[in-house]
Amino acid sequence: MNQLIKQMTDRNRLAFLDLHSIFKAIGNVGLDKDSLIKNEANSNTTDGLHPTPDGYRVIGLGVFDYIKDHGLPRKKIVCFGDSITLGDGITDGKNYPSYLKKLLS
Repeated sequence: MNQLIKQMTDRNRLAFLDLHSIFKAIGNVGLDKDSLIKNEANSNTTDGLHPTPDGYRVIGLGVFDYIKDHGLPRKKIVCFGDSITLGDGITDGKNYPSYLKKLLS
């Protein structure tokens, strides 16, 4: 799926940050308590999809580095509302928009 998304963004000249590759490079996405993804050991859930607070920090750092490295505007960032971005307007929590806001300040 990531390959198809990358091809589409290339074809349409859009920015693309492959978070899967970032998480894969870090390698801490298993069933251990310190996993970057929620699991039974760290959240008493079998979620396996949503990041932990440390996972959200990794996303925030990845997005910040991508913005900086590609000279993208920093003044206004829109984090679309879904279960990963916690698009409920919270900007002082432990979600990636909160971490990104701190890095951009």
